[in-house]
Amino acid sequence: MNSELLRRSCTLMGAALVAASAWGTSEPETTPEERGEEPLPLGELITLLNQLMVGGKIVDAYQTTVPGLVEFHLEDGDLFFATDDGRYLFTGEVYERVGKNSLVNLTDTRRQERFFRLVDPNSSISFRPEGETVAVAYVFTDYTCGYCRALHKNIDNYLSRGIEIRYLAYPRGGKQTQVYQDMVSIWCADDPKDAMTEAKRGREFARAFCAHPVDVHMKLGGLMGVRGTPTIVLDNGRTFPGLVRAKRLLQEASP
Repeated sequence: MNSELLRRSCTLMGAALVAASAWGTSEPETTPEERGEEPLPLGELITLLNQLMVGGKIVDAYQTTVPGLVEFHLEDGDLFFATDDGRYLFTGEVYERVGKNSLVNLTDTRRQERFFRLVDPNSSISFRPEGETVAVAYVFTDYTCGYCRALHKNIDNYLSRGIEIRYLAYPRGGKQTQVYQDMVSIWCADDPKDAMTEAKRGREFARAFCAHPVDVHMKLGGLMGVRGTPTIVLDNGRTFPGLVRAKRLLQEASP
């Protein structure tokens, strides 16, 4: 079972669980202990669930704030949840009610924490303001993307407002494309900033190859749920699909 099949299967199981909870069952609700199913040590639980995976292993696991619920992250950025006895698996997002009228997306919070733990600023192609940096924006980019080119054409608007732009590679067509090879060349260029600018202007740039971060960036994109470019992740964790103008981005960068 690959991660896509797991996601579909888990979604169905999650829906069944919700339905059972909403409408009730003929049997009273029981805990794992009452069913004789003790919670498994985390290492054993990971080993058990990894047997369901083909081509996508668990790379991280966290005990959520929900008793008995564990969150798992896969190599490709997908995530799912399982009860700590390994019986139920499902996908989706976990929210916590705070006060009477507020909800906090705990899944997004964990996703952002993991992104900032894994991303290497030195692997980005960074355009820095001349003066004080007041905000940092990680931008998943594909040099052939029209809105990515529009952002780069107006990059001085961001820099003049103190916003540092850190580009991360995200070729939309995946690894088996010429764009992927081109993105590798951009990151391996003698002057990556110049290569990025030339590429986004539609001009020729030198072909190169080196130990590159493009694959890592693509996995980070999967983690953050990137479905298109540009996708912007601010240093406060706020994430925006699509082009965001400099003035608004600065407003969103405020605490």
